[in-house]
Amino acid sequence: MRRLFAVFLFTGLYACTTLHAQSLNSKIAAAAKTLVGQLKAKNKTTIAIADFTNPDGSVSALGRSMANKLRINIVKSAHEITIVNRAVLQKALAEEQLLKDGIIDPVTAKKIKFLGLQAVVVAEISNYGDNYSIEIQLIDTERSDMLGGDILEISQTETTRKLYENILSTGGGNVGTATGTKPASKSAGKTGYYPVEREVGGLIVKVESVKYRGKKLVVRFKVFNTFDTAIHLYVYAGGYGPPQTKINYEGDIYFSTKVTIANKFKSGFGYIGENVSGKAWIKGSVEYDNMPVLTSLSLLQIGYEYNNQKQKLILRDVPIE
Repeated sequence: MRRLFAVFLFTGLYACTTLHAQSLNSKIAAAAKTLVGQLKAKNKTTIAIADFTNPDGSVSALGRSMANKLRINIVKSAHEITIVNRAVLQKALAEEQLLKDGIIDPVTAKKIKFLGLQAVVVAEISNYGDNYSIEIQLIDTERSDMLGGDILEISQTETTRKLYENILSTGGGNVGTATGTKPASKSAGKTGYYPVEREVGGLIVKVESVKYRGKKLVVRFKVFNTFDTAIHLYVYAGGYGPPQTKINYEGDIYFSTKVTIANKFKSGFGYIGENVSGKAWIKGSVEYDNMPVLTSLSLLQIGYEYNNQKQKLILRDVPIE
């Protein structure tokens, strides 16, 4: 009887594992179909697919495996689309010194046309307790705009958790999803770091200061609308939506408790919006409460949205005033 129970138990576990693998493969296949449709609609035939990254920019075994599965599914479903080999992409980027923090971003994407690339696929895997959220972006190398993307939700199992926690690289040759990196000439801790300015899609974001006062961290910034016409700009608070606003310090993630844009503010989770005239600046801030004693941030991320495009500013090794 015990032997029969053991057989039933093993069979059940095997069936669950097999079903989960089938579900994961089917979701990646569906995402590949979506991306192929978006590529064809924009007449893009030569692309690269970066390893999927964790929020801190590192690449896990899960991220590399999912990127490989996506490559295979796109090749199988669309023979007219050419995918540049991952090793070739990384070697070329390293030779051109375009991987400062080991990350491809929309600005960097504009500089990698020397490989004949028309678009780059990047993705970030976030851990949400019982699930992983995979946010995929398709970036145009001509204008650095988002051409499309997809969002997948997969269940967290013992296997996926181990793969997610198995870090293969932490930059310096990694390819990820950040939308801004610290310039090499301004290292954390040195004077003159602020203001630091980054291009984020059709926006220019200028972080003016990052200050810590009485367990409260306040990030003040300005956003410039590069378009000739007005846009409705949203800023995200906390973990709401794909372009989350957060920081990472020694492995812990803290979500913002309040964001402000112009004279409007939002506390908790969600987002606020305000009209920005063409070729104009608008001020904003992000606040975090009950913070530990800080001297620098390993990651600062602020989420924006305009014209149905979700964008993320990401800075690394950020000094605190």
